Formats: sequence, structure tokens, C-alpha cells
Amino acid sequence: MNPSPPPVDETVRVRQLHELRILDTDDEPQFAAIARLASLNSGCPIGALSFVDADRQWFKASVGLKVRETPRHTALCSRAILSASLTVLNELQLQPDFAGNPLLDGDSPVRFYAAAPVVIDGQRVGTVCCMDHHARQFDDAARRALGELAELAAALLQARLRERRSRVQEARVRTASRAARDWLWETNAAGRLTWLSDNLLLRDGRCPRHVIGEPWLHPYEPLAVLRPADWARCVAAFSRREPFGDVLTDCHTPHGAMTVSSNGQPVFDTAGTFMGFRGASRDVSAELQVKQSLAASEERWKFALEGGGQGVWDWDGRKKGLYFSEAWKAIVGHVGSEVGTGLDEWMKRMHPEDLGAAKAKLFAHMRGETSMYIAEHRMRHKSGHDVWVLNRGKIVRRSQSGRAVRMVGTLIDVTAQHNADAILRDKRAADLANHAKTEFLSRMSHEMRTPLNAVIGFSQLLLSRPGDPSTREVRDYAEHVLRAGEHLLALINDVLDLQCVEQGRMALEPSNVQLDDMVSQVIHLLSSAALERGVAFDNHLPPGIVVRADERRLRQVLLNVASNAVKYNRPAGVVRWSADSAAGPTRVRLSIEDSGSGLAPAQLERLFQPFERLGKETSTIEGTGLGLIIARSLTAAMGGSLEVVSRSGEGTRVVVDLPRGDCSAVRAAESEAPSVTSAALPSPALRMLYVEDNRINAIVFEEALRLRDGMELRLAEDGVEALDRVRDWRPDVLVLDSHLPGMNGFELLRALRDRAGLVDVPAFMCSADAMPDDIRRAAEAGFTGYWPKPIDIAQIMADLDQLCAGLPACVAARQV
Repeated sequence: MNPSPPPVDETVRVRQLHELRILDTDDEPQFAAIARLASLNSGCPIGALSFVDADRQWFKASVGLKVRETPRHTALCSRAILSASLTVLNELQLQPDFAGNPLLDGDSPVRFYAAAPVVIDGQRVGTVCCMDHHARQFDDAARRALGELAELAAALLQARLRERRSRVQEARVRTASRAARDWLWETNAAGRLTWLSDNLLLRDGRCPRHVIGEPWLHPYEPLAVLRPADWARCVAAFSRREPFGDVLTDCHTPHGAMTVSSNGQPVFDTAGTFMGFRGASRDVSAELQVKQSLAASEERWKFALEGGGQGVWDWDGRKKGLYFSEAWKAIVGHVGSEVGTGLDEWMKRMHPEDLGAAKAKLFAHMRGETSMYIAEHRMRHKSGHDVWVLNRGKIVRRSQSGRAVRMVGTLIDVTAQHNADAILRDKRAADLANHAKTEFLSRMSHEMRTPLNAVIGFSQLLLSRPGDPSTREVRDYAEHVLRAGEHLLALINDVLDLQCVEQGRMALEPSNVQLDDMVSQVIHLLSSAALERGVAFDNHLPPGIVVRADERRLRQVLLNVASNAVKYNRPAGVVRWSADSAAGPTRVRLSIEDSGSGLAPAQLERLFQPFERLGKETSTIEGTGLGLIIARSLTAAMGGSLEVVSRSGEGTRVVVDLPRGDCSAVRAAESEAPSVTSAALPSPALRMLYVEDNRINAIVFEEALRLRDGMELRLAEDGVEALDRVRDWRPDVLVLDSHLPGMNGFELLRALRDRAGLVDVPAFMCSADAMPDDIRRAAEAGFTGYWPKPIDIAQIMADLDQLCAGLPACVAARQV
């Protein structure tokens, strides 16, 4: 004999059956009717409703059957519950699986059997069956009828299960409310009581039935003057349909005045219609003075737990079951009976990568190694994605042997916090990367500018001195060296500019800029390069157009764009400047168009990639591949845009779109500008102290100042020597390197001002540190100007002339 194997979910199925509480119960008319209909519709003399327990088959109702139960291992229904469809068996005496079944023995044994499974919450707990003493055919009508009776039995049992669960939940609420000494209440939309828990009678002597229909506020109104603030808050919450908590009110009872603490929550249906309030109240008269703080804390925690979506779980080791609150189920996207009561409901939803660590922490707490179980892990949501949760629990009861028998805890969805932490970590990593990048560029700039200062400086000095024909070759070499040095310096400056733009650290000073004047300046600056390449400028820009932009950065944008138009033009080509009259009253569209070879679509796609020169890398045309990127970024930072339109063989047009400026402000500034005489002024005598520890840089600077008459230059290699120089000699201007032995340039400036009394002497920093932050730091430290290395001799001379114009007459007239 081979008994039917149990279903794969046998434990859950048997637990589901026992939850119905139907085994070994008295006859019930509705189930007896199902048994009669099973017999009548099938034409069989026997009809029954049976349930398959762990070790037996028990008949709740039957017709034509004297047996009440049969052993599980020979039971006919043991096979029927293994299939979701109808089971039909003929010639049962010939099937060895059922040998020993009492229904197959005796004078009138059963030879035919048909059954449809009864399914409750997905579990086949029993069958509706019919039996005959003779073999027979079972047509489709009989099959449908038997299946419908099984569905009817399942519906009756499901309703009974829901009712039982509702009673259990109600008992939980009632027990909890009594344990908490609270009474629960509900109101309708008008604020009148529709339900009160029974324990109200224990608190204030009122019978709940007698106060149904009264306004919730009514008992507390006579003593509202005792707590006007709480009363006003409660009335306002009811009128505005807002939640309230820890509201203290007072009322009269047969036992005297009572102080009540209440919480309320507005209730809305799925359509958003206000249905009333639901809340809880508590007598706090006796404990108000000594436990007020604790009571308020407990109420706040309860409100936060219910309203904040914290799930609660309760494990009972003796009952081998877990209780999950609705909030717990909602965190993983489930409701009601979708989640069972087994420990596997928890474990099977946990992410496989987190399961081992979480179980280890759980078992460590159960062994008493930790005071609380705390684990943060992922759980699978019903919709398929993972949610991060914080799972906390504590054993609240142990057996005499120390084994854990009950544990309770909470589950909190921390996905948002976890994602925010991940974003913060990513941001910190990005910030560190940007900082490292900035430090590298700053270091690279400094290390490259230092030798370039000598290369460019000496080249400028060679070219500034008149030479005879025999030195023409030397001058040519000097021009090549100067051009190469300036190209390398341009590359460094472009990289630093691009870094500043990408990090949003580009400081802009917007003003009203006369566009035709700016274009004229750019054309003048590029005239030599254009003449050398045989390119002409065709300027159609009308006067009077004003844009809102940073003047220096706008000049840089136009120089970058126009220099490309010159460099990549054809021989005898043209660069046309024009303004689009259809740009509108608030915008200006400036077009710079060349007559060069243009760009193919594939080249346009790569145009704004760093260091991309579109195949011109090996040509004689100088460039870094960064100018156009910087120009577009600067234009965007000034509130505009830069667009490139080009076709192969037809030239390229760059359109710079900018906000229109205020013409009247430009005219007012021009009228207020002071007039400047054109008479040449002699260069006044100046005493200069230059502190530089690099001998080559000192020589370059010293030779450059020989080009200016009336200069008295003294050199020092460090701060100690500089302070010694000014003991009996007062300079008119200070020039300090930022990196000096002993004390840096900032520290030396403070020492010269504090200890040497050079408070009002202007100071310039001359340094290979040329990042915007370096220049800003120098200005904040009190430096008048900043001369980045490699030094620009022309700029230094211009700054000295401007400085001399503001010096006292006695200094300006001093003869060296």
C-alpha cells in the first residue's frame, strides 16, 4: 500500500484548516445542504463535505454515510486535495492505495468516488465529494455542479475565517485599549460619536450606548475654561479636519471631575471624502502631576508609530507563529491575508545577500549575546523592487531553561534615508575627486609657469632691445621661443579656465557693454594675425547695441571665436560680423561667419570635446582644442548661448546670443567719464623692493625693469633679508613671491606692514600660482595687484604707470 504523499505546503495547509475552528463541531444546516446537493446533482447515494487533517479525514456533513472519519493514509480525499481540479475514481477495490479504508469494506462497499477541492486562502483544506456503490459515468453537468458546490463551501468558510480574524483583531484592540487604560472612539463628519469602546464605562461611568450620537466635544465644553489653549486647539482641529494629539480636556463624571488626554486622526475614504475622526482618550487625572511628561511621550510615540508607517511584528515560539501588522505588510507592498504567519514569510522576502548577516544577528540576540536585535537589510517588495528596512526586535519572554519563547519588534522603511546616504557618499567622493583635480591643476600650473617665466621673460627682453643685422637670427629664434612659450601658457590658462567653468567658480561682473566697441577691440587685437594670413574683416555691426555681460569674459569669448575664424579661413578669406535684427527686444544675436572650408556633420559632433582639433593637430595652425568649449561655457554663464552652424565647403557661422543691455546706462557712464589729456607724462622715479628666491626669475624681472627709466630696484631672497633692506631705505612699491623660504609672501607682507611700518606701501604679488582662488586670496590679504608668472612686461609697466599717477608729488618728483 502506497499512501498519498502530503502536499508540499502541508504545514501551512493544516494550520489554515485549524484556524477555521470547524473540526469536531456540530452539524450546521448550510453544510448539510451542500452534502445533499452533492448527492442529488450527481445521482450518487452518498454526498459529503470532508476535511483532511494531519492524520485523518473528517466529514463535517454527509448524506448516505454512517462513517464520521477515516484514517488519513487510506482516505479518498487525501488524493483529491493533491489536485486543483476534479478527482474521479472508478473501481476503488482494485486500487491498492486505499486498502483498509472502511468505506471499501462491508456488505456495500464504495466503488465510485468524485471530489472537488475546497480552497481557502490558496490552501486545499478538504473536498465536496460524492460516492456510489457501483461504477458509473460522471458527465460534464455533474462535474460542474460538484465544482460549484465546492466553491460555495469555500465562500462560506472564507467568510467564517474573515469573521474569526475580525474578532481576533477586535479582541486585540479591546485588550490593548484596556491594558492602556484608553477608550477608543469614532465620530461622523459632523463630529458626533458613532462608536465607543466598552471600557468607557470603567473610566467615567457612562455607558457607551447612552452617548452615541452626542457631539464628541459636548462633555468637555462646560470645563473648557480650565484649559483654554487645549480647548481652542481641539476645536480648531475638528473644524479644520486636522489630526490632534495629547489634548487635555476636563469633564464631569459621577465620580467627580476627570482630566482626559485625547488623540484624534481625520479619516478619509478612497475618494478623499472626509468621514469623521477616529481616536483614543484616557483618564490622566491621578497621574497628571507626576507622570505628565511620560504620558505625553507615550502618546507621541503611539501616534508616530501609527502615522509614521512603522510595522510591528510579534513572534510566539510556543504557537509557532508570527503576527505581522498591516503597516508591516504595507512596507513590502502586501495587505491582509497575502502574508501568512510563518517565519518563512519574513525570511523569503529578505535579500539573499543580506540574509546571512541578519540571521547571525538574530541568533546572537536569541543566545543573549546582544541586548537588542538590530539589522538593516533589503526586502523584496510585492512589485518586484527592493526596499531598505531597519529591523529591530527584543526578546520579551524566555522559558525557565532560558530558551526564547516570544520576541516583538518593529520594521521601518529607510529606503529614502539609505538612498540619501548613498547620494551623500557619492557627492563626497566627487568633491574629493574635484579637490584632487584642482590641487593637481594648481600644482601643475605652478610648476610649469616657473620655467615659462624665464623662457617668455628672456624672449621678451631679447625682442625689446634693438639689434643690428648680425643678430637677426637670434631675434628670429627669440620669436619662435616666445611664440612656443605663449602657446604653452595659453594651454595652461585654458585648462584652468575650463576647470573653473566646470566647477561653477568663474567670478563674473555683469555690466552694460557697448557691443560695437568690443568688436572693434577684438578686430584690432587680431589684425596682425589676420594680415599674416591674408584674411579681411567685414564688420556690419551697427552702433548702439548694448549687451549685458562680463566685459573681460565677453572679450575672451569673441577672441576665441574670431581667432578660429581667422586661423581656419582660406587665403584671402573674409570674417563677417553682423547682428540678427529678429532676435527680439530682450536678446542680441551676434554672428561671426568665416569663408573657410567648413565642417562635416561628423566633425560637428566632436566639436565640443576637450582637446579635439578635428584633424588639425599636426598642422602649423596653433591651438589647444579648448577655446570653443570655454567660449560656450562662458556665454552660458553670462545668461546666453553659443551655436555653431557649418557645412563642408561653405564656411562656418558662430552665433553668440546674449541678454540685451541698457543703452541709457552706457550713455550716462560715458558722459560722466573724466577727460584725459593726451600729453605724455614722464615716468616718475620709483623705489621697488622685489623679494624672490629664484635667481633666474629675479634676473628676468630686473632686466625687464631696465626698460623703464627712473627705477631703483633692490632684491632680497627671503623675508629676513627683505626686513633688513627696509631698515634704512623705504620702498615705494613691494613685489613679493608667494613661496619664500622661512616665511611666505603673505606672512612677509604682514611683517613689512607691522614691523617695518610700511602700512600704506602698495604691494604686488608675483607668483606662479595663478588659480582664481590664489588671486582672490591675495586681494583679501591686502595686495594691490597680482602679476602671474610668466610675467607680462607690458602689463607690469602699465600697472606701474597707473601706480605712479596716484603717488604723492614728493615721490613722483624724486630723482634716483
